[in-house]
Amino acid sequence: MWSRLSKKPRRSTAWRRRRCAAELNDQLRRDRDAAVAENEALRCLTEEDARLQEDNNRLQRRVEELRRSWRRYRRRTTLCAGLAGEYQSLKEHVADIEISAHRRTEEFRAKAMERLAQCIAQQRVWCRQRRSTYLTMNAALSQQLRARPGGGRQRGLHRL
Repeated sequence: MWSRLSKKPRRSTAWRRRRCAAELNDQLRRDRDAAVAENEALRCLTEEDARLQEDNNRLQRRVEELRRSWRRYRRRTTLCAGLAGEYQSLKEHVADIEISAHRRTEEFRAKAMERLAQCIAQQRVWCRQRRSTYLTMNAALSQQLRARPGGGRQRGLHRL
């Protein structure tokens, strides 16, 4: 059977059905292969999603742990800041006490040096007065001894 227009043999209906079936099978095979590939891609994406979800959960737990730790350190810092303020206040108070004690020590030292200088001056005056008195007494005794017969040389001074 030939086609009237193309001079090609006409194909039978069975052959056309087989050809349609083959094309349909090829199309179904391509669709199946595409579906299998898409299914594999979705499976890989699902596994990746599950892994990422697990990583996300692990990171969220770590974030919460770090937040608790941060809060704990924040409380400690606040406590330490209060203690540091008290320490600084005590340190300044002790420094004021030391400065005051040093000032009083210097004042005491200055007064002691002044008093010592006064005592030395008084002692020098007293020593000069005593020396003058002893010189006067010595001169008087020497004259008395010279006025005695024999000049007091033979008798001891203990008998005077």
